[in-house]
Amino acid sequence: MAEASILLTSRRKFNRVPEDCCRRKKIASESGWIMKIRIRDEKITKAVKNLEGIDIVLKSVEDAKKAMRLILRKTEIARTKEYEGLRDIAITKVVEHATSAVEYQTYYEVEFILTDERFIDMEIALIKELQSMFQKL
Repeated sequence: MAEASILLTSRRKFNRVPEDCCRRKKIASESGWIMKIRIRDEKITKAVKNLEGIDIVLKSVEDAKKAMRLILRKTEIARTKEYEGLRDIAITKVVEHATSAVEYQTYYEVEFILTDERFIDMEIALIKELQSMFQKL
């Protein structure tokens, strides 16, 4: 699996809900498909180091959210008017145990919450830009 991959999930089949989902707009909850990217924790820390020049430690979902905001503001999409369509981001921490309880990988699933469905093209462009950035790390 790629380090930053898109996850398409259906609301009807997806029961795990991020903690901060109650702030979502009605349109986000009614849409059939949600696009998320899945990023390893070390890719996020490397991106912040490259873009901002600071070392960070991700201990929680809130840490990851702050780091992603630092990364997002450095994207090309952030310089466009359409970026205003990004209302918030929701992050879920996922820990995968590949072979044992000792060896594990931590991923963060990042969902982009839009103000309106008309910003879907901006969301797709943002996801592509982020995937490109994380693949280079």
